[in-house]
Amino acid sequence: MTFKEAKVERSAARQPAWHRRKDFRAPEILTAAVALLEERGFDRFAVADVARSAGVSEATAYKYFENKEALLAQAVEAALTPLIERLETEIPSFAGCAGQLERFVVLCLQDMAERPNIHRPVHGPMRWTASYKPTVQSMHRRFGRLIDQLFKEGIARGELREDTDIVLAGDQIFGAIEGLGWRVLLQGQSSNYDIADFARRFVTQLMAGIGPRE
Repeated sequence: MTFKEAKVERSAARQPAWHRRKDFRAPEILTAAVALLEERGFDRFAVADVARSAGVSEATAYKYFENKEALLAQAVEAALTPLIERLETEIPSFAGCAGQLERFVVLCLQDMAERPNIHRPVHGPMRWTASYKPTVQSMHRRFGRLIDQLFKEGIARGELREDTDIVLAGDQIFGAIEGLGWRVLLQGQSSNYDIADFARRFVTQLMAGIGPRE
C-alpha cells in the first residue's frame, strides 16, 4: 500500500458513517446489531439504538433491513457464524471420534457461557416465531452437518458401529448442550461450572452406547 493509499484509507475510517460509501452501511449496521444484541439481549434490542451506534439514522437502517425481525435474524446468523467456522477448523485436528465430540461440545458450551444473550433467543423465542424460523433452522442445519460428518467418519474408521443412528445420536448431543445451557449457562451460573468435565462425562456415556461391540 502506498503512502497516498494509506492516507485515503485513514481518512475514510475517520469519516462519519453517513459520509462513507453506501456499500459500507449494511455491514456497519449489522456489526452494531450484533454488539447490541450481545450487550442487551433480545428483549431490549431496538433498531433506533443500533442505528445510533452505527452512526446512521433509524430510517437509513430500515433501508437496508426491512424490519427489526430481519435485522435480528441476520445479527444472530452473523454472531454464530464465527463459532461454526471455528468448529469446522478445530474439530478435524483432534484425534478420534470421542476427542472430536468432546471438542465440539466444549466449544459450543463455552460460547454459550460467554455470550448468553446471543444463544438465549436461538434456543427460545426465535425458534418458535415464524419470522425467525428460517434463520434458526438454517443455523441448526449447519451445526448438524458438522456432527453428521463427524459420525460418518467415525463409522468409516471403525470407531462407531455401522448401525449407529446418526440422527438420534446427533439429537442426544444437541439435547445435552441445550439442556445444560438452560439449567446452568444461560442462568448466569457458568463461572464455577466445569464444562470440559461435563463434555468428557457426556461423550464417555454416549460412546458406551454407540461404540463398537466387543
